[in-house]
Amino acid sequence: MMKRVALPGSDLAVSAIGYGTADLGVGMTDGDVASLLGAFRDAGGTFVDTAHVYAFWTSAGAGSSECAIGRYLAANRWDDVVVATKGGHPGLPGYRRTDRWLDPGRIHADIEDSLGRLRVDRIDLYYLHRDDLDLTVDEIIDALNEEIRAGTIGAIAASNWSVARLQAANDYAQARGLQGFVASQIEWSLASKRPAEPKPRGDQTVVAQEQDIEFHRRSGLPLCAYASTARGFFAPDSKNPSGYDNEASRTRRERARELAAQKGCTPTQIALAWLMNQSFPCIPLTGTVSIEHLRENLGAAAVTLTDSERDYLAYQEN
Repeated sequence: MMKRVALPGSDLAVSAIGYGTADLGVGMTDGDVASLLGAFRDAGGTFVDTAHVYAFWTSAGAGSSECAIGRYLAANRWDDVVVATKGGHPGLPGYRRTDRWLDPGRIHADIEDSLGRLRVDRIDLYYLHRDDLDLTVDEIIDALNEEIRAGTIGAIAASNWSVARLQAANDYAQARGLQGFVASQIEWSLASKRPAEPKPRGDQTVVAQEQDIEFHRRSGLPLCAYASTARGFFAPDSKNPSGYDNEASRTRRERARELAAQKGCTPTQIALAWLMNQSFPCIPLTGTVSIEHLRENLGAAAVTLTDSERDYLAYQEN
């Protein structure tokens, strides 16, 4: 049984590793989807992460991931699964949105779409995929709590939000007895990466920096880490993905290889274990559609690191 991680402020407990499904259902049969989700489930996984926007960039179109998960859940009983989806993404070429992608009407419409695609009556954990700085956190939290009261969603979380906005949103919720964000999803891995480049209004992602990590240490808010394997940076055949090829990352990879040899596991498993062995709850999301890679990544749940090993891996450039 894979360890469970509680999400404080909710009744949810999720598997220590989550399954990210951006490409699920794209160019694959329902049998392929069942094999992947079945392998995740058999390893003790319970936390499935998707989004309203996923696969809009393919011929399958937006919603393909949610629909594939919905078909699987309709055909397979999975009592302890926690389904998280994301809505409120700004418009992109091929994904039309209004200028106010987090207004109450847009949030409600995205939730209704996702409920239908997933074939569920309530979404366990609902993320806002991006922030909209033109709206106050008060307006956003109020709208999400209306959905909670209506029973369409269970708990709420933020994806690609800044520390300042996360703190302000949860302070507002606490002061008014409302539900705040119970998790934050940003990009983080053992590899070192510079902050995300500024994007057009709304489509801003967040790559974890020291201020983000310090916020999670201080607050205890769970961090769900996407791109948790640094897009294959720790694999034996790594092509050094863009953004990760620097002195700190290369040194961390060498140290991961060293510890992997000592522990009888792979460097990728060490990189994932590093995330799971932080001083605050951190849940890496693995997004592969390869059964072999999925099983390797899930094997990281059995790898433990001492505090000194964790600190040894986190090499910093001078």
